[in-house]
Amino acid sequence: MAAFPRTEREVELLLTVYLHGTNPVRGMAASVADTPDRAGVLLFAGTVQAATAPDYSGLGIGFGHPEYMLAEPTVRNSLDSLSATRSIAEREGRELSKAVNVAGFSQGGQVSMPLGKALQDGTDPRSTLHAIGAVAGPHDIFATELPAAFDGRVDPREGVFYLGYFVTAWNRAYHLYD
Repeated sequence: MAAFPRTEREVELLLTVYLHGTNPVRGMAASVADTPDRAGVLLFAGTVQAATAPDYSGLGIGFGHPEYMLAEPTVRNSLDSLSATRSIAEREGRELSKAVNVAGFSQGGQVSMPLGKALQDGTDPRSTLHAIGAVAGPHDIFATELPAAFDGRVDPREGVFYLGYFVTAWNRAYHLYD
């Protein structure tokens, strides 16, 4: 999904990538449903920025299965979203800054850091990292998230959901079990 503010065409727009939180439902992605994630993208556009929200693998119109807590495919999806947003902007006669803000929450908070690194490393030659806002991401899965799931700091129902989603996605990637 991409959104642009209503401004004069000559204005160079900062571009923000919004990386949404954990969502296991294909039909609840911002690209296909009127959700809080879509509202987030529109909110960024309302602050005179261009904004994009990638579909993570297996969500929205993304292909395959969800790749929850796997940074590399989500970074790839994000870079593809940046490229698509730049193509739309060119077609619409909008000028985008090379500078990119990265904003992420929960799962998006976790992947904000590797996306920022990819932008710093020049993975997308049309983009450079401007700033990162990573909120509530599970940055330390094994030392913080897993113990909290087992010692009562996380609601047991939420713990079962997150651990199930995590183990299923990681099994597809790393073959943890047969």
